[in-house]
Amino acid sequence: MDVDFQTIHCKEFDQKCLLVKLSDGSSKTFSFNVKTMAFEPMCCSDCAPTQMDSDLTPRHTEWCPHTRNTVVFAYNHVLKMELKYRFDCESGSFHEIECKECHLNPAKRTDPKQIVLVATSPKSKRAIVLTMSKKERVQKMQYDEKEKKYVDMEPTPIKSLTLRSVVVQEKETEDVTQFLEDLDLNGKKDEEEAQVMESDLIAMYKEKSRVLPNEIILVAKNRHTGEFGTYVFDRYIHQFLHVNLPDIKIDSERRQIPLQQCIVLTMSSKTQEGINLQHKPGQEGVQKYMYNRQLGIFEAMKETFVIQKATDIDKWIKKVFEECPCYTRKVHGIVDFLRNVKPYMIDQTGVQQKKPEVQLTGLPYSFNLTNPYEPSETATKEEAIPSGITSTSGVSVETDFSEDTDNSEDSSASSSSDTETDDSDSFEIISSEELTQSKE
Repeated sequence: MDVDFQTIHCKEFDQKCLLVKLSDGSSKTFSFNVKTMAFEPMCCSDCAPTQMDSDLTPRHTEWCPHTRNTVVFAYNHVLKMELKYRFDCESGSFHEIECKECHLNPAKRTDPKQIVLVATSPKSKRAIVLTMSKKERVQKMQYDEKEKKYVDMEPTPIKSLTLRSVVVQEKETEDVTQFLEDLDLNGKKDEEEAQVMESDLIAMYKEKSRVLPNEIILVAKNRHTGEFGTYVFDRYIHQFLHVNLPDIKIDSERRQIPLQQCIVLTMSSKTQEGINLQHKPGQEGVQKYMYNRQLGIFEAMKETFVIQKATDIDKWIKKVFEECPCYTRKVHGIVDFLRNVKPYMIDQTGVQQKKPEVQLTGLPYSFNLTNPYEPSETATKEEAIPSGITSTSGVSVETDFSEDTDNSEDSSASSSSDTETDDSDSFEIISSEELTQSKE
């Protein structure tokens, strides 16, 4: 892994320290301890790394009629933000600009082999070509007349408008707010800590399944645990569902989807707007964008967690009916998909399994208790009894055995008279006591 080293002066501790910049844009600060003769980590909020043009990942370029400059939309790995820049030909450095009319278009991607921008230095009159390095960072090249080829230029600091202290302050405020929201007053463990976020998924490849033939199955790896899984994106909920499909075998050696490539382009069944699923700018992790018709651009959607429990599907089905009181063909398709995917959710905890038929034992004949509201494949209309008891030997028994012997005898007598009048009837309804005596 490539790293950069910088020596800076820490104003807080009034000493020199070593700033180590990692390839992902993060940085660590160390101070040298003379007694132990070793470097020790420092915690200093003022020692922010200098923003260099090599910290930018270009997204795409656009001509801005308001500032009359070619705007380079880029991801700043130091600030962890999407910002706008213009390239200054005289200084050979990037300047951050502000324009409320120009917006990032996530659908546009700069290919790593594509030239980002071509400019000419007014002093040397030599061409400057901006490309992308292997790490997808800005790489400046200038034509050398002696060597008759383009050579790399040294990275230069960015003239920035957004300060690191502002970003750190906003991040600290978000952390405090999130901490208060996640505070469990009952002392219970917060289940959300174990939830998988969309940014935790590294898209590997796409598959098709016979179980869900109309859906694109995404095979992704959890960047924290390293585990592979299959996921399907719900176009109404706008969240990923973690599923376990029997006909998909995960190939951990299969090639990963390139960072600059679109993963899935689909349409929301809730808003009828386009949704673009792709990796986060310059790094791994899934990011969602929804098309804004008024602005004509794709805007980043709020990150959500991955649904894993089958019981959550029932909650969403109920919510769909609450939001869509009219049962239309569209609602039928949404609910039908949720019902079809529920048995394949990765977490089936709390799902009620179908109870097996109850076998009555200790009786002269065998009987099965069935649900009268569920049709049986083996029972016929003549065999079905409203009480829910089905005879397997041709003899029917009442479920409500009366304690009154006289009533039982009267019922038996009336049944006997009916039997005498109809010779074709081979059944005789008797009480349980008489049934036991007859067997003895």
